[in-house]
Amino acid sequence: MNRSSCQWCNLQRLLFLLVLVVAWGPGPAFGQTPTKPSATEKKQAQTSAQKSPQKPAPKKKPKPVNKEPVFLVPPGYSKKKSYPLLVAMPYTGGTARNFVEYYLFTEHNPKKSPQKKWEKTLTDLYPDPKVRSQRGFVIMLPYGKGSTAEHSPAGFAAAIRRYESRILGGIQKGKKRMGLKPSKIVLAGHSLGGDLTWAMVLRNPKRFTGAFISGSRTSYWEDQRIEILAQRKFRIEFNMGEHEIPDRLNGLNATMERLTAAGVPFHYNRVPGVEHRPPSKADLLHQLEYPLFGLVPEPMLKPEPPPTEEPPADDADDSAEDEGGEDETPQGGDGSVP
Repeated sequence: MNRSSCQWCNLQRLLFLLVLVVAWGPGPAFGQTPTKPSATEKKQAQTSAQKSPQKPAPKKKPKPVNKEPVFLVPPGYSKKKSYPLLVAMPYTGGTARNFVEYYLFTEHNPKKSPQKKWEKTLTDLYPDPKVRSQRGFVIMLPYGKGSTAEHSPAGFAAAIRRYESRILGGIQKGKKRMGLKPSKIVLAGHSLGGDLTWAMVLRNPKRFTGAFISGSRTSYWEDQRIEILAQRKFRIEFNMGEHEIPDRLNGLNATMERLTAAGVPFHYNRVPGVEHRPPSKADLLHQLEYPLFGLVPEPMLKPEPPPTEEPPADDADDSAEDEGGEDETPQGGDGSVP
């Protein structure tokens, strides 16, 4: 073997040794299992983490609540024209918007606005454009959600004052903002909403012209105001389920006797086959025609079908406002939910 061949062999051996050192040397990159951290190293890591704590996530700001009244207008609304105004009232656990969406509107698409639903309802229930134009009216939805706190005398008295302020103030806002010229102002409510409606009618006999009251015992009374209702030809549509509890029926019967004696015009309707529910959507709209337009609705012949849906949820809840307040009121609001 010559000298150059030996040098080449030595070079090969050297390269082989380097490869072995690299392959079997320390380091997890080449397959060596890393050693576990010692207790001291763990303690040092925890101390380091405590010295530099993570910043807490920023709190989300609560969604602002719109306490302004909402107005729904009929198709082709014109500021130059005068329309009747219907003020919807909340019931226990629901808002004025819940009342119209659940009991009056024929459209329940959650993606559509209440205005679009109101226009669709009028189109569905009044297919004739001429009739629809004659029977169109504006709806006002005051802010607020009915609460069980309003079933007590003090809570009910506070609720009367609260909604009275919102409704009277809301009507003025409607006149300024959208040129509202109400030819008539009618209040409408079911259960607790009916109780509130009746109380505000007696407290403001010259401000309103009619009322739709459903499922209410009408326990609030101010006899001296009935004569004013009679003088103004105030029209009231009473509605009660065929199987309503005796307490509500007896209360309403006593109210109708007083109104008859005083000469106040009213219409009374019994909903066949139900206990504590308003009539069907079409029947409700036609019953509203009596206080709004003086048209007496035909008696209902078919029973009301059982409910197939729940009232829509609503974020506006002022139940915290429903506590407190003192006033001399015969009884509280209606204690039953719709």
